Amino acid sequence: MSLRILTYYARLVGCSLDSLVGDLEPEYAETALDRELYQAILKLDTETKEKLLKTIELWSKK
Repeated sequence: MSLRILTYYARLVGCSLDSLVGDLEPEYAETALDRELYQAILKLDTETKEKLLKTIELWSKK
């Protein structure tokens, strides 16, 4: 598939191109997930980012 078609389809279904390629190519899925998380975190306010970080630290202690 061409990049133009993939970009069009990603916009049509409301996802990022990274997310779409991650679904199509298993070896790229982890990178796509990292980028999707990063984009979601960028939209959070500082207080919510601090709460998220504390939650992740709690999960990591298990």
